[in-house]
Amino acid sequence: MDYGALEKFDVVFTSTPSGVTSELLPPLVGKGPKLIDLSGDFRLQDPEL
Repeated sequence: MDYGALEKFDVVFTSTPSGVTSELLPPLVGKGPKLIDLSGDFRLQDPEL
């Protein structure tokens, strides 16, 4: 995947089957775009968070 192109966006939305987003997004963490995942991969387990 060409992550360089994605780094130029302000926001990246993902909505993939279980397990896919957790493989795709880590290289983009802290690189610029806000990352919004609509799949269940990064759901918070603690309701207080």
